[in-house]
Amino acid sequence: MTDTRGPTMKVPKDHAGETDNMFPEPTADQVPLTSIIVELKRELAMRKSVYPKWVSAGKIDPQVAAARVLYIEAAILRLDPEGMTDENHTKRN
Repeated sequence: MTDTRGPTMKVPKDHAGETDNMFPEPTADQVPLTSIIVELKRELAMRKSVYPKWVSAGKIDPQVAAARVLYIEAAILRLDPEGMTDENHTKRN
């Protein structure tokens, strides 16, 4: 039988619920919603860690930094309304 799965890629260890096994490389429309949410949360945590330093160093405008954090929070809220309660963000009501 011919393997038709296409190219493979390693699953990042920080993607919850997924293993470190090889799996077919998905196209953008095939990425699981849980993986998208995990990546958005990782990005949010990174921005909240890095942006204050960049603002202090004059590398980014405070309003731009705040807006970019807000956009990621909005994306998470739209995709996973109950997921906005972990330590990286506050739940919006």
